[in-house]
Amino acid sequence: MLDPVTLDPPMTAALDEGWIRAVLFDHAIDDWVDLGPDPIRRRHAGQIYADHVGAAYAAWKWRCDAAAADVDRPPAARPVPEALALEVGVGNWTELMAALLTAGRAQGLLFGELAATGGDAARRVFDRVGRDCAGHAALAFLEIRRGDVVDRALAEAALARLVPATAGLVAGTGVGSRWRDQLAPLLADLGLEMKVL
Repeated sequence: MLDPVTLDPPMTAALDEGWIRAVLFDHAIDDWVDLGPDPIRRRHAGQIYADHVGAAYAAWKWRCDAAAADVDRPPAARPVPEALALEVGVGNWTELMAALLTAGRAQGLLFGELAATGGDAARRVFDRVGRDCAGHAALAFLEIRRGDVVDRALAEAALARLVPATAGLVAGTGVGSRWRDQLAPLLADLGLEMKVL
């Protein structure tokens, strides 16, 4: 597989093999499709799930093609970065929305960075992935702000964990300041101030 030393920071974060294995091979997000509290949100949850599986597959195929490796062979077991582990491990709609607002937004920026800097092939592979993540982050903000099916206290507790973990994920990648600049006004609009930003 690709040597992590040869990957630049955005690629290392976006193409993380622990996250890829959790999503594609360990089926860690399969329960997401049941998290929607009503029929419309179950449809959203299904689309979010499908887009995350698609993103993980795109990342894994990109890595395998670059290393001339077998895409059907799972990566070795390794820890998932904290922000992505929190995202993968959500247990309800509120936690999913908090994870998409923070970690999902970061993933969108990371995949967007790969699309912008990796040439035509990377643009074709990662541009849509980045836009999908950004769209889910926008939905998450609206769901939290609307608050009709989101538990406010649970959202605040989840964000208190996710914001610093996601700041760690994007640290040194070149997208950290963009992530903070996008997230800070959204949190302020929600009446939250996360000190890590």
